[in-house]
Amino acid sequence: MPYRFYLNFVHARGHTYARLARSRREGTHVRTEILANLGPVTPDQVSALRAWLESNPLLPGAPTALLTDIERFSTRRTWQYGRVALGHALWRKYGLHEVVLDVLNGVPHKARWAKLIETMVLNRLDDPTSKYGLLEWLEDSATPFLLGYRTDGLHDNLFYRAMDRLWARRDALERRVYERVVKPTTHAPGVLYHDLTSSYYEGEGGPLAQFGYSRDHRGDRPQITWGMVVTPEGLPITIQVYPGNTTDNTTVVRMRERLTEIFGLRGGVYVGDRGMKTDDVLKDLTAHGLHYVVAEVNRNVEAILREAPRHEAVRVTEHNVAREVISREGQRYVVLFNAERRQQELETLDHRLAQAKAILDQFRQNLRKGREWHHHVVLRRVQAALNAKGLGDLFEVDWDEETVLGLTTKLKKKVARRKREAGWWVLSTDTDLPVTEVARLYLGLAIIEQGWREIKGVLEVRPLRHWLDRRVEAHLLICMLAYLLEQTLELRLKKGEVAMTGPRAVEWFRSIVLNEVEIGKSGVRQQVVSDLRAEHKAVLTAAGLDEKAFQQGWPRLE
Repeated sequence: MPYRFYLNFVHARGHTYARLARSRREGTHVRTEILANLGPVTPDQVSALRAWLESNPLLPGAPTALLTDIERFSTRRTWQYGRVALGHALWRKYGLHEVVLDVLNGVPHKARWAKLIETMVLNRLDDPTSKYGLLEWLEDSATPFLLGYRTDGLHDNLFYRAMDRLWARRDALERRVYERVVKPTTHAPGVLYHDLTSSYYEGEGGPLAQFGYSRDHRGDRPQITWGMVVTPEGLPITIQVYPGNTTDNTTVVRMRERLTEIFGLRGGVYVGDRGMKTDDVLKDLTAHGLHYVVAEVNRNVEAILREAPRHEAVRVTEHNVAREVISREGQRYVVLFNAERRQQELETLDHRLAQAKAILDQFRQNLRKGREWHHHVVLRRVQAALNAKGLGDLFEVDWDEETVLGLTTKLKKKVARRKREAGWWVLSTDTDLPVTEVARLYLGLAIIEQGWREIKGVLEVRPLRHWLDRRVEAHLLICMLAYLLEQTLELRLKKGEVAMTGPRAVEWFRSIVLNEVEIGKSGVRQQVVSDLRAEHKAVLTAAGLDEKAFQQGWPRLE
């Protein structure tokens, strides 16, 4: 049965707001049901809307059909909505807007800077782009509606200034975020996972840009090295940036100082990967009340590796077993072995050897064809070809005039050692935790490796395009905040038994858009969010977000 519809008006703060309503009888009572909020209207629009409604007083009985009736509603404009709206809702839920405003106290126009900082975080979640590209991205994004600002008069320098203000208060920001979001969420605040990565520059870069060991396999580009500390759940606590040629073990004391001075963290267990340990590092950690579980470089503990097979193995996981070895000096070691990982490492090594041999064979063929190269040129070109493929660590290359072709090669000693040690790790620790617990703490470092993949892949932290070091650090901090939103969402999804990662959940919301529709030919326009699927609703429920508030849409900013 069709219903008769009518207009319902609300007057507030000098504006008139129209609503499409109908009367519905419930027993002996007549109820008013609001079907759609039409937003603020002018007197002329009210007249046009009344005329349209008088010509179409009987609309379909199902309210859900109202906003999808093509004859009565036409789409005038569409904005990307789902991912930025989800990020904005999480930003508000965790109180990060309040945190940013608080740390900007005393800064003129702090509300504007806070909105621009949030905009850059939402961009990382939606469609990461350079700061120059933000203005173009905003043209098709619902972000201005969500945050309540206009884009006319906005220019890229404002985003750079916002980054400068963020960088100047990064210590206070990280501390407040830790206290507000990270600490209440983690179940083990005393366990600190620390790891390093590198990110390369597009261009020359600033003083931090140096050539060094590239974890991105871009040894041809200058880079920075940067470290991150996370909780066992993968929630980021802090980041620290270093020149691109910084060695791993020189970063530990500086990171410990930051954790102590900025966050007041004293005591607990520091967990680090290979390359972090030196005697001075362990002394510093111990002096400040921190226990440690640190992976050794295998070549430094070959005696422990030889001893380990004689000790009883304890099952840690399906593929990992652990053995405890106490050195003559009383140092406690936990030795891990993973047969599956050993097979993978040996297969990878064999594949790399085959690639290197193919390159060497190609040079030998060129020599057989009578290429007249000076032997210095040959050696330089061979080594360059191997290095370009990341294979320079496998063969020693030399020249012997007494051989037929002159070019000679032999495997480096480290290759044989890698074959022996494949699948084995040695951990040193000063804790009295059970062997299995020490092993699990170290294996938990995988959570920070997952973080690197998301920050570099999904959030696209690289390549770096900033010349000023402070903006490089601000850029990384923005990426860390976006990762925090993803990771907290993932924890809530797990708790709600929704089988989806944080990045996957955010990606699901790509299909949700904000449409501006015109009602008939009345000239009245309304913003309408596209329908949610079951997966979207499950994510919102698990995250503790209001589904109706998410779908309400926002009036267009005039």
